[in-house]
Amino acid sequence: MTKGVERAPNRSLLYALGFTKEEMERPLVGIVSSYNEIVPGHMNLDKIVEAVKAGVRLAGGTPIVFPAIAVCDGIAMNVKLDSFSLNAVTDGEDAIGEAVVKISNSKGEIYTGTGLSTDIIESSIRAYVNGINKMIEATV
Repeated sequence: MTKGVERAPNRSLLYALGFTKEEMERPLVGIVSSYNEIVPGHMNLDKIVEAVKAGVRLAGGTPIVFPAIAVCDGIAMNVKLDSFSLNAVTDGEDAIGEAVVKISNSKGEIYTGTGLSTDIIESSIRAYVNGINKMIEATV
């Protein structure tokens, strides 16, 4: 792809993406990433990808990131939130909150998830993920 007249169209696409001639002369290293903004467990993958890209560059290569499909069980499983509660476990500036969720699947089976954190959103996410994990474990 980086040499020969017959591969000039391929190179033109890389140039259009901003690659330099020097970058294309180095080994091209593909990095698969399923980073996206809808699967909670994949939200941090962009940071990991950036670290991997830096490592590829340090090793003398040119990183090229390409996508992979990401599926979220919580979204794909038709989960219904039956109840949600948030309770203070401790008091003060660094108070810890506990979130408790009850979720059910399409069969009506109910699973309870809990999450603790000083951040309300984080404790809520932890509780929901905990409940989803219990639901998944029950189907395996």
